[in-house]
Amino acid sequence: DLRNIRSVTVEQLLKHRSGLAEYFGDGFGEDANENRTKRYSAEESLAFAYGEDPEFKPGAEYGYNNTNYVLLGSLIEKADNTSYAKAIQRRIFNRVGMASTSIGARPSESGLARGYEFERNRRKDVSYTGWNAITGDGGVVTTAGDYAAFMHALFRESKLLSARMVERMCQAQEEEPDSGYGMGCRHSDTPWGVAWGHDGSITGFNAETWYIKSLDLTVVFFTNGDFQSEEPDVLVRAVKAYLKR
Repeated sequence: DLRNIRSVTVEQLLKHRSGLAEYFGDGFGEDANENRTKRYSAEESLAFAYGEDPEFKPGAEYGYNNTNYVLLGSLIEKADNTSYAKAIQRRIFNRVGMASTSIGARPSESGLARGYEFERNRRKDVSYTGWNAITGDGGVVTTAGDYAAFMHALFRESKLLSARMVERMCQAQEEEPDSGYGMGCRHSDTPWGVAWGHDGSITGFNAETWYIKSLDLTVVFFTNGDFQSEEPDVLVRAVKAYLKR
């Protein structure tokens, strides 16, 4: 069983305040490395957290945790009575016109960017980590153009949620405002004021996205390498370069 699950609210899942055990640890990583073509269901993923001690009491603090969003994805499946992938396709991808976007991908598909990590100074293809992710915490396979369209639909056009709900979603949580995290949205400070968006990473892939309301500007930054830039302000530099045009 997933300890403390009956004491956790949906809001705590959205805010990463559940304290539930993290499934995405060494055990899951080792199993996924040995089964590189396997797509783990929500139940199979969560099994890696069964019996593990909770990280903290529900609601006590903020702690980013992939288990939370696997559970939220399962709630979407139950609400729509279909798979998570089909629900997101109907609710978001089709409505926004994201024709090059999917939940997960198959190696045989054309036009896919491959993900890499460095091992002993040699590049290693680890694309399977992103392509096999089909649960609520997983990476979406997309293009910069499609993702920018999603950001515009959400933040600029109110096509997916009302402006009032987006504001609530992206407001840093009252319990721990320094976390910068709302409900599925991160609140970041920039030289141009607040930016809404989210960052994300899985072995071989990294992403950072911003919507800067004061500029009505969307920034989508994707990389297919599992490494960190030595330039921490790369997005700020990119925006400054864009504004000089």
